[in-house]
Amino acid sequence: MLWRENKKGFTLLELIVVMAILVVLAGLVVPRYNNVLSSSRIKTHNANVKMIEDALELYAVNTNTPLESIDDIQVLVDGYLKDIPENPIEDDDEYTVRGGRVYPEAQTEN
Repeated sequence: MLWRENKKGFTLLELIVVMAILVVLAGLVVPRYNNVLSSSRIKTHNANVKMIEDALELYAVNTNTPLESIDDIQVLVDGYLKDIPENPIEDDDEYTVRGGRVYPEAQTEN
């Protein structure tokens, strides 16, 4: 077995085994990462909607305006919200207000 002692490096079989282990580990980790990412986007969306609804209620109380008559989310900027949050679920959706309720809605190009 002198020829084995003089060789340096890994055999092809050892490299294939390591690569197979890495592929199996990646196959286990990637789906879990995607689930966590999706779950965090949904939780962020729900928190954004709750924050906008709370700001709407404060605006309605402070201005003595019926909540159902508020149709413009921009009235909340500067006094009740720093800015309108972006929808984390869909990049092309923004939050809108109709009748005092918050909805994600696709942006329209004018």
